Amino acid sequence: FVSQRTAELWTTPAGRSDVEDLVRKIREGATSANRVFDATSAYTLFERLLGSVRKHRGQIKTLLEVPHGPLQSLPLSILLTEQPKEVASAASGQNYETLSWLARDFAVAVLPNVAALEGQRKAEVRRAAPSPFVGVGNPRFGSTTMAARGPDFRSVFGGSALANTSLLRRLSALPETEGEIRTIAQMLGAKEDDLLLGPLASETVIKQRDLKPYRIIAFATHGLVAGDAAPGAEPGLALTIPETPTRLDDGLLTPSEISSLQLNSDLVILSACDTAASDGRPQAEGLSGLVRGFFSAGARGLLVSHWKVPSMPTVALTTGMVRIHEEGGDLSWAEAHRRALVELISQKGRAAHPANWGAFVFVGAP
Repeated sequence: FVSQRTAELWTTPAGRSDVEDLVRKIREGATSANRVFDATSAYTLFERLLGSVRKHRGQIKTLLEVPHGPLQSLPLSILLTEQPKEVASAASGQNYETLSWLARDFAVAVLPNVAALEGQRKAEVRRAAPSPFVGVGNPRFGSTTMAARGPDFRSVFGGSALANTSLLRRLSALPETEGEIRTIAQMLGAKEDDLLLGPLASETVIKQRDLKPYRIIAFATHGLVAGDAAPGAEPGLALTIPETPTRLDDGLLTPSEISSLQLNSDLVILSACDTAASDGRPQAEGLSGLVRGFFSAGARGLLVSHWKVPSMPTVALTTGMVRIHEEGGDLSWAEAHRRALVELISQKGRAAHPANWGAFVFVGAP
């Protein structure tokens, strides 16, 4: 920990097996609002990993995290900095808004590795992008059913190099994402032709468009992890399904395709499920999938998720984060993200359950 001119090395007493067990318990309760969140484990993991940071509360505003192993799948914001007064039970429920969430005290900026921090800090300062926003949302699939922003089938490739569009058409519709994109656009003063909605939310349109002039880019859609596809297949963002799939456009924007884009964005919002997942290679690090693709393309920061996310709280988080950042002057994106989380936590009862706000993390150097 570095506070002003002092530095402190803190070595956790927890072993890997202890951390793995605690992460498993925390995630089990965090990923569904119908489950009781394990507040005791969330406090225990904070105490073992970050107990020394408590005395710097008020001095340190942002924690820079380079996660490894099981910590790659857990947002630090859902840890608790104080012992919960009572243990929740399925019968009693939990007043989640009263808990001492780490997000109340610290913003968190996640980095894939230490070299990423050095690279971003030492990189030549690029000229700010002139246009405020381009948004992609409400892609055309086939189903009209609304659901969480992730698929419920195992393979979309079927042994082919192209995505199986007949399976992609089963993805649930996301009409609320059009409102999400339009709300952000209105906040930022974006033009109507900067909104790629419905039929325009396609690989063809995105690949043929010059994205370098845009400061903020948002994709509001379904996210597919590598495990949802056939062995060796990449993760991706589901977009409007073409009538005939081609290598240019098969309805799935993958990391290798993303890395060929040219960006100059301060923030890319991936308002979708599981967008912080790995690329599926054996021993692959977390953040090696979609995150790697966007950083390779030139993005400086991303908002990504660690599990399937309910759609309406996601809309509140993404639009709230942009609103807070734009109203905050020189506020960092990590801090804007923290304040947006606190707004959602301040709701009552189960609405403040971390399933509704805890999946998202900011990735990048503040």
